[in-house]
Amino acid sequence: MRPSRDQGCVDMAVVIRQLRGPQSPESATTQRLLEMISAGCREEQKYAAEAAFILECSRQDLQEDLLAGGGRWWIAWDNDTPVGLVRVGPTGGNRPNERLVSSLYVAETHRLQGIGRRLVETALAAAKAEGCRDVYLFVAENSPARAFYAKLNLFRTVESPIPGYIKLQWSTTKTQGTLENNKTSMSRTAIVGLGLALAALGCAALIFLMRGR
Repeated sequence: MRPSRDQGCVDMAVVIRQLRGPQSPESATTQRLLEMISAGCREEQKYAAEAAFILECSRQDLQEDLLAGGGRWWIAWDNDTPVGLVRVGPTGGNRPNERLVSSLYVAETHRLQGIGRRLVETALAAAKAEGCRDVYLFVAENSPARAFYAKLNLFRTVESPIPGYIKLQWSTTKTQGTLENNKTSMSRTAIVGLGLALAALGCAALIFLMRGR
């Protein structure tokens, strides 16, 4: 579903916090977070229908990962209600200087308000703080989310090992864009296309990297 066009302001009242510690599956808040993961995977299947089985396996892994805690998830909160999330974690294998961003999702009621950009920037900043050199994410070739990432001006396209997916890279050693430079343009770009990236990006990539090694 496309977000409504009447949501054009950057909502700075929404706070982004790291999710820490094991989560109770019976909690209403946890249930909402788990449903957002499921909704993100359902949205991605619109653009990667051939990966339906992989996405379903990925959904289960992601939900288990969220329940286990560990600090890999960042949540956007509107008061006490979670309205968006993103995951940044290891890419798998012996690559301690790399991270994978996945599962970016924002509730339909809060799209086109700059929350998607803030979640991505938070994930990148977290990876950089851990000393990581490169951060990757995957997006389906025909997904409108590609326009969202292009407007962020943070990533460059690299060769993808997954058919039907584009692999994007952000590096602390490259000059394709910086968090500091792009924060100044947040208000100008938040209106256009932010809601288009609100699928759980990278679900298929994550299952390849987490389960396929």
